[in-house]
Amino acid sequence: MPHDTPSPGRAHVPVPPIALALVALLLAGSRTGLGARHAVAGPAGAVPYNVLLARGRSEPALAVDPVNARRVVVTANPDYFGVVPNEPRNGTFVSFDGGATWQTAQVPTYGNFPNIADPSVAITPSRTTYYAFMGESPAYCGETGLAAMLVSRSIDGGRSYEPPVAADISGLDDKPFMAAGSVNGHDALYLAFNRFYAAYRQIDFTRSLDGGRTFEAPRVIQQSAGFDFGAVPLVGPDNRLYVVWAHYAKHSYYAPLVASIMMRASSDAGATFGPPVTIASFTGLPQLLMPGAIRLFTLPTAALDARGTLYVAWIRARSIAHPHFAGQMQADLMLSRSSDGGHTWSRPVALNDVPAGDRFMPALGASGDGDVQVAFYDRRTDGVNFALYGVAAHDDGASLTIWPNKRISASLSSPYVLHYIVPGSTCVAGGRFMGDYIDAATGNDGNFNVAWADTALGHANETDLWYARVPPTYLRNGTPRTVCWQAPCKNPSAG
Repeated sequence: MPHDTPSPGRAHVPVPPIALALVALLLAGSRTGLGARHAVAGPAGAVPYNVLLARGRSEPALAVDPVNARRVVVTANPDYFGVVPNEPRNGTFVSFDGGATWQTAQVPTYGNFPNIADPSVAITPSRTTYYAFMGESPAYCGETGLAAMLVSRSIDGGRSYEPPVAADISGLDDKPFMAAGSVNGHDALYLAFNRFYAAYRQIDFTRSLDGGRTFEAPRVIQQSAGFDFGAVPLVGPDNRLYVVWAHYAKHSYYAPLVASIMMRASSDAGATFGPPVTIASFTGLPQLLMPGAIRLFTLPTAALDARGTLYVAWIRARSIAHPHFAGQMQADLMLSRSSDGGHTWSRPVALNDVPAGDRFMPALGASGDGDVQVAFYDRRTDGVNFALYGVAAHDDGASLTIWPNKRISASLSSPYVLHYIVPGSTCVAGGRFMGDYIDAATGNDGNFNVAWADTALGHANETDLWYARVPPTYLRNGTPRTVCWQAPCKNPSAG
């Protein structure tokens, strides 16, 4: 939850009504034991079933069991603008049957940090579940507020969680992301987060080599006068560790950004890091995406396949010759790969099959030998309302085969239902807030698991948490196109 200005409080602006193009929703719910639930939105045509996990949520995190891909753990931010009744602020969700039924649990709070934000979840090779999040003190938006980078453990598959351990406490910390692995037979956790100073920004890194019981003192792995944000750690073979983040000199509400995706790699499980590498430089979307003034941040998403090939995706903006709104842009979903541990990178390739319109907030999964899937929001239907789409691709080393984009969400969502934060009115950055990211992961069974938030139910000032289990045959449907990673290429990519 990045800072904007240090003034307390959050603005509430009435949301104008808009007609929503929604398919019929079939909602069936039950709560037993810890809160098993099964609420499903009926498919629009061949769209995969959309499971409604909770109302009033944003910024989901998702992890799939590395052994039994039918166990999926999902969590998300509580809605900042009013808690929906019967939806616990720190609730998590676990399915043991591939998303058919779900149980809920709650993560204990820590000290005087009752507010929970920015969750991340990971499952280690030992199949232990870890939940990282930012605990906020009541005065977090004020000058005396603090944030705690917290990690909690579940040893029963996600049915319950132990009291969290603090990896760091500071009034300057924000946006933790976590990865998990194993070192010398013990669970290893890697946490990257932002630290915001007035004159510069940092990306800090800490790790635990004893299953989250203790954490090393945080180390600075990036510092600049610009905006370094959204640091995502990943663990590859032989404990090779990557941290990927976005960099831009300054943010802008309506003007496109001069942005880069950066990376540092470690060959010794995070004890030391190599120098920063620029994966790509490009034009990023404005912070307020028009129409609708949707709040956005330029963030990367990354994944590793079974070979250890690293993939990174992001959104590249393109100008419109005659925009209807200030800040209106076209946008492409871009993908790049590295097969040598992040030392060199392919040219970026565009994955979207519609050039016009915008798309945003990608979430990347990878599996097997070069199988890649990406989920992303897209407004190709009418330029205003958005839906969740997915795309599958296969990397054979020399070229990338890309199948047509497929709709995942059953309903369109209106940006005008989102809660609007007046820019400069609060410590939370302005715009219509739907969170800063979604999450996805591909299981060892090939199914693409996606968690996202949208306004399909049409409740004012509310986004709701959804899950879909997308079979590989659904995304690999239609006539694919093939592009080359390197030029010259007989079938050049749109990227």
